[in-house]
Amino acid sequence: SWISFQVYVRPLIRRLMGFADVLPVVEPAVCDEGFDSPVGKQQFVRAVLRIEPDGTRHATPFGVQGSHVMGALAHAQALVVVPPDQGRVERGSTVSVVDLSRS
Repeated sequence: SWISFQVYVRPLIRRLMGFADVLPVVEPAVCDEGFDSPVGKQQFVRAVLRIEPDGTRHATPFGVQGSHVMGALAHAQALVVVPPDQGRVERGSTVSVVDLSRS
């Protein structure tokens, strides 16, 4: 529910409040661990975000990703955005992330 609120409801509320920039900031990052994702469903995978001195972002997915797992959500610094047609994210690949500290 929290992720759905951040991705869909919060932008609507911000638009109704008159803000011009309402969508979450999405930036590229290197994925430090590979993982599978169900095909046909866009996923927002909780991750820890690390920024190297050269500015390169690294996202490390962690914990169980179920909607009932609140502990993992409490420690999430970013959400890795996995498109619905992508069934696997490989380690070292470039992914899109929502930096929760900037949203």
